[in-house]
Amino acid sequence: MANTEILNLRKKSPQPAAKWLSNGDDIFSYLENDRERFIPSMDLLTGLSNKIGFFENLKKEVDRTNRKLSTGGVIISIDLDNFADLQQRFGPKTRETSLKLISKTLVNHIRLMDTAARFHDDNFLILMPDALGDEALRHAESLVRKLNNLSFIMNGEEINIRTSLGIVEFKPGDHLHDVWRKTGIAMA
Repeated sequence: MANTEILNLRKKSPQPAAKWLSNGDDIFSYLENDRERFIPSMDLLTGLSNKIGFFENLKKEVDRTNRKLSTGGVIISIDLDNFADLQQRFGPKTRETSLKLISKTLVNHIRLMDTAARFHDDNFLILMPDALGDEALRHAESLVRKLNNLSFIMNGEEINIRTSLGIVEFKPGDHLHDVWRKTGIAMA
């Protein structure tokens, strides 16, 4: 079955995989032309993972942790506090601008091994494998300071972004269901 899926994907592909793997410039046009394959795990507005992509990465990290290949990690949940007010006062363009600005900031301030996701409307999640305790807390505090210092101009008015966050830690022995339940509580 897996071989059939691979063959079917290759038939749909506008370029052979070897071509875009060997030349980094070609991967962007490949992704753009074959975008429907990536939609299930990517938020199209921000380019971040969506809840499906995030959950798949979380599942892998919890498994790695329980097989003692990782010490555990944290999930940082981020909520845009003034999102409804911004959208009501300034319209959908402000919504898009604020979400893109937050996304760009997240991508620029996480490690390559981390996963940033837009979970729902104004909720973002960051999965940080192999980061526990003080290290994770320092990173989360630094991130919320950066996010809370973001602003942009819309219709001649400065729009300030305000966020809050929650942190969930997972360690060896934790079950995926429990980690996910705690994440839901942290986002509430």
